[in-house]
Amino acid sequence: MKVKVAYLLSNPIQYQEPLLRYLAQDPIIELTVIYRSRRSLSTHSFSGFNMATQWDIPLLDGYQYYFLNCLGEDKKFTFWRPFNYGLWSYLRKHRFDVLWIHGYKDSYLLYAVIIAKCLGVKVLVRGESTLQYTKQSPWKEKFRRPFFTILNKLVAGFLAIGTLNKRFYQYYDIPEKKLFWTPYTVDNERFKKQSIVAKKLLSQLKTELNITENVPVILYASSMMVRKHPEDLLEAFIRLTKDGKTPPQANLLFVGDGEQRAVLEARVKKLGWDNIKIVGFKNQTELPKYYALADIFVLPSENETWGLVVNEAMNAGCAVIVSDQVGSGSDLVKSGYNGEVFPARNIEELVHILQKLLANNELVKLMGSHSKEIISTWSVKETAAGIKMAVQTVMNK
Repeated sequence: MKVKVAYLLSNPIQYQEPLLRYLAQDPIIELTVIYRSRRSLSTHSFSGFNMATQWDIPLLDGYQYYFLNCLGEDKKFTFWRPFNYGLWSYLRKHRFDVLWIHGYKDSYLLYAVIIAKCLGVKVLVRGESTLQYTKQSPWKEKFRRPFFTILNKLVAGFLAIGTLNKRFYQYYDIPEKKLFWTPYTVDNERFKKQSIVAKKLLSQLKTELNITENVPVILYASSMMVRKHPEDLLEAFIRLTKDGKTPPQANLLFVGDGEQRAVLEARVKKLGWDNIKIVGFKNQTELPKYYALADIFVLPSENETWGLVVNEAMNAGCAVIVSDQVGSGSDLVKSGYNGEVFPARNIEELVHILQKLLANNELVKLMGSHSKEIISTWSVKETAAGIKMAVQTVMNK
C-alpha cells in the first residue's frame, strides 16, 4: 500500500515542479500537493523583481494538487498572510500519513504542524536556513533554540537541502536520526538539453547582443536585489583594467531585473563600454541560452541561503564564482576545481579571481567540465530518494 503524502506549499513554484512530477511516479508514495495560493499562475510581481511576470513553463502538470480556500492572496505574503482554511478537514478526509511542509516561519505552517500532530499525521519539514544568515539577528537567537526544542518534539523528520542547512539543524540539537539528505536541485535534464541546443545557435545570439567571437563571457543571472550585489561584479569588472577607462578583453552580461538595475544601467551608461550588456528578466525557457553563452558565472550575494542559479549555470558547463555567503558554494563549488569562492563584498579578491581565470582559457574550460561532472550527481533523482527515505523511516517508527 502506498504512503499518502501531503506537501503544503505557498504557491506553485517553477523550481519545485520537476521534483513533484518525479515523486508522482514513485511506486511507494501517493503525493498530493496542497497549495495556499494561486498567485504564481497569473502575471504577478514577485519578490526581487522590479516587474510583473508569469512563468512560461507548466507548473501543475503531472501530479495531484489541491488549492486551499484563501483570503489575502493578492497581497504581499507575511507571517499572517495569506489566511487559509480547510486544511484540517482535507487532511482528515483523505487520511494522509505524512504532511511535508516547506519552511516554518509563518503562522499557518506552524498551525499545520499542530493540526497534523492532533490528527496523528507524521510531519516532515524542509527549509533553507543556515547559521551564516540567522546568526546576524542576535535578538532572534534567544527565541530560536527553545522554538526548535518544541518543533523537534512535533516533527518526525527534517529534510536538509545541503551541508550548511544540515549544520543549522545540528546546531539546534536536532538528532542525526531525524535528518535526511534532500539536496536542493533543478531540472538538470531540461537545462542540459536546452543548453546543448543553444550552443549550436551561439553565433546568432552573439550577433544579437553584439558580443565579439572568441572573447570570454562573464554572466550574472539572478534578481537584482540589494543583497545580491550585482554592482560588486560590475565594479570588479571595471577594475580589471588598470586605468579604469579601457574596456577589459571580456564581455560582462547581466540577466535579471530588480531595484539595482537602474544603478547598474547608470554606471554602464557613464562608462560607455559596449562590452557590458544588461538584458533584463528572462523566463525559464529563455535562460539556458544565456548560460550556454557564458564561460564564467558569478553570484556575489550576501545572505543567499542556496542560489539555484548556480545549479543551472553548472548544467551549462560554466566555471562558477560565488561569495562565501552563497549556501550552494559549500556543496557545489570546489575551489580550483570547478570555480572559486571569495569573501562577500571583497571586490579586490573577486578581481584577483577574474584575472586568474581570464588569463587561462583552458582552465576555465576544465572548470566548466568539472561543473557538469559535479552537478550530474546533484539532481532531482537524489532529492526524491532522500524524501522517500524520510517517508519510509518516519512511517516505520
